[in-house]
Amino acid sequence: MDTQAFLEKMKDILEIEDRDLTLDDEFREFDEWDSLAYLSIVTMISVDYGITVSAAEFRGFNTIGDIVKAIEAK
Repeated sequence: MDTQAFLEKMKDILEIEDRDLTLDDEFREFDEWDSLAYLSIVTMISVDYGITVSAAEFRGFNTIGDIVKAIEAK
């Protein structure tokens, strides 16, 4: 998995323009976090990585790194 490419996709989804994201960032803390961002991330994971993430599993993610680890584990 190309972590930098994933971070760029997350930046696009969260509409972050003023800084780079890191794996330690807590994505729910961004002002741009909303239900549309959630749906966009779940869809991106499904389309780009062929992985389905349940709502219950996603609730367990706190950081961007948590999402990356889950993708890599599948």
